[in-house]
Amino acid sequence: MKVLAETLRAASLLPHGVPRRHLQCQLSAACRGRTSRGRAVRLTARETSAPRCRRCRHIVSASFESSYTPYPFTEADYYQVGLQMVQKSGFSGVGPQQGYFLLMRVTKQDLVEDSERGLIMSVGGDTLESVAQLAAGLPTGARGGRPLSLDLLWQVLERGQEISKRTWAVLRVAVVELRGQTFVGRVFFGDPASGQVAWDCDCRPSDACWLALKSKAPIWVHQTIWEDCAVLLRDVQRGAEDRQAESVFAELSQVPTPTAIMTTPRPADPEPLKRLKMEMRVALKDEDYAAAARIRDHPFMRLHCSSLQAAQDGDEERAAQYEAQLAEAIRQHELEERQGALAAAQREGSAQAAP
Repeated sequence: MKVLAETLRAASLLPHGVPRRHLQCQLSAACRGRTSRGRAVRLTARETSAPRCRRCRHIVSASFESSYTPYPFTEADYYQVGLQMVQKSGFSGVGPQQGYFLLMRVTKQDLVEDSERGLIMSVGGDTLESVAQLAAGLPTGARGGRPLSLDLLWQVLERGQEISKRTWAVLRVAVVELRGQTFVGRVFFGDPASGQVAWDCDCRPSDACWLALKSKAPIWVHQTIWEDCAVLLRDVQRGAEDRQAESVFAELSQVPTPTAIMTTPRPADPEPLKRLKMEMRVALKDEDYAAAARIRDHPFMRLHCSSLQAAQDGDEERAAQYEAQLAEAIRQHELEERQGALAAAQREGSAQAAP
């Protein structure tokens, strides 16, 4: 993980990438770290070593001069956003996890500034699970208490601060670029008191969102990316409804009887079944697909469709069994309704008779 490697280097836990140090002797004005030729002495050493002046062997002081150049970040070029929704599909631990994040513009007080538009980012795997857990206020990690990848990263960050004895934290995260169809993120580390950036590194925006939630750091999106990629939320809602409609119609098409059977009452149908068919007709006309799915799955409708399918297959005995089950289910339902109405009337009478 690139973020992990950058963290280790910044904490001086890896030998590679340690910045060069210009070491200058402070023993006396006569020495001042200069050779007989008058050139300044330059020594290179690890942070944990105790370098000495090459002239007088005195332990010298060090001043860091690394080649680090911070990623250009101007707050005026960015919108601050907040993570408003984490949508998952599938069950935790069962098959691949897929979902998306919804980012919306917020004020400095974390109030939604633009309720009509949002930036949607697809995400999956451990990152989706970790962010969903964190957003819901649940303990993060895999089953059995084992850490996920981002939990491990956080442990390294905390340990790196202890070992390096420096004060640094996640200052901010940002979505800085769009390469093709891929969002590019950036994490900025530094001194939380002064806001001075110590280093930053490339990362996936989904990982950056997790770090921001964990450290309570702000999330930023470049204005160009927002203007090009943010979508109207009402269009997203309409698309979701269209997909739900397609799903309902696809499932209805798999029912062995035609859809017309479930919307056309017959004279021989029991009254409760007739009412269901009329409700199905109204639901489909009003595009209330949730109600249509509920009516389709009603026990009366399922038994009725099963009976018609058995009759169509030439199995009259099985069709008769389904019809008998339907009649018994309706009888039991009506009996429970009468008993409930009687009990309600008795309670009402008792309440009126009470002084």
